Amino acid sequence: MEQTGIYIATVTSGSPEERLRALAPLGLAIALFLADIESSNDVSLLLTVLEQAIISIANTGRALALGQLREIAGALENYHCRACRIYCIYEGGLWQSALACTLSAYNIYCASNWAHSDMPLGMCVHIVDAFVEGLQTVLIGATVSATSLVYLPTWGAIDGDLFIREIAYNCQLIYKGTGQIGGAIASFYWVLVLPDRFIDVLIQGEALDVTMFPQHQLNPCLTLQTALSKTLHWCRQAVLQEDDTLSVLYWRPELPRKGSGMKTRSGTGGQQNWHNTSYISASYCGIITGENGVVRLSAEELESAFALRLQVSVRQCIGGVLQDAFQTGRSSIGVHRHLRRVTIEAPRGIEVIVKHV
Repeated sequence: MEQTGIYIATVTSGSPEERLRALAPLGLAIALFLADIESSNDVSLLLTVLEQAIISIANTGRALALGQLREIAGALENYHCRACRIYCIYEGGLWQSALACTLSAYNIYCASNWAHSDMPLGMCVHIVDAFVEGLQTVLIGATVSATSLVYLPTWGAIDGDLFIREIAYNCQLIYKGTGQIGGAIASFYWVLVLPDRFIDVLIQGEALDVTMFPQHQLNPCLTLQTALSKTLHWCRQAVLQEDDTLSVLYWRPELPRKGSGMKTRSGTGGQQNWHNTSYISASYCGIITGENGVVRLSAEELESAFALRLQVSVRQCIGGVLQDAFQTGRSSIGVHRHLRRVTIEAPRGIEVIVKHV
């Protein structure tokens, strides 16, 4: 554990080059440590140290280039997930993580008390903030590259977001707020991908009828990748049509919108008074319930918002995301669980059936 601590100290406080060089030996040291543990207490110690490192990187991330930050954060998240899994094997229950939702990768082996008012600056927020700074000189209607907004923490070597990067390369800016954010706004961004006509209603501050959505609610996410996956899920539920063209809206929600109590140690639970909170890819899937069947963004929320035309249809997105998922060989990483396809094994000579679940 001593050697692991030395490498973690380098990753959190060394020069950018030293931090990157320390990632590989850190991974080896963690693997050796996990191979020789005697109880879940040993894993708990490692997880506590890793979470402290993740929080440190999140709070000092602006000192790093975006590519360096991606690599370091992705490695730490991967090590964290591996240790959580070992903890579950020993303990027979989930690790109770201290990380906020903007710092947690998709991890089925831990539980978090997510969504609080002083949430630390995480990877997703850093990426969006950096993009917003660049929008200051961009005019409405201009073409922009939003590839930096595509963030999906890797599970091992799996990324699965090539198509999303491709469509984000050629977007059109259709709205941006002044950036004057009041004290009643959350410290993170929500992301919503919907047909152009729906996003147009929201950025104009008008009421959007959401009675056609399940539970009369919208489900924003923390990343473009998972927001798009949720949109494709809505298409499967016949809420949206395959020929709809899509736009994306980023905004900081008002604090009352996002209060929640999350998974319990046993892995059950969800948002307050709701049982269907989703955990998809890197994101916590939020809930905005329409009052009298409509949703409207407040003036403060619109000040923090920006919107982009993705200029692709739902049908194109379904094909692209599924192609990415199966090229990587890990469909559960690339697609929302409701879009996942399962290949049924069959004896030689019998046609293999592929179905949606």
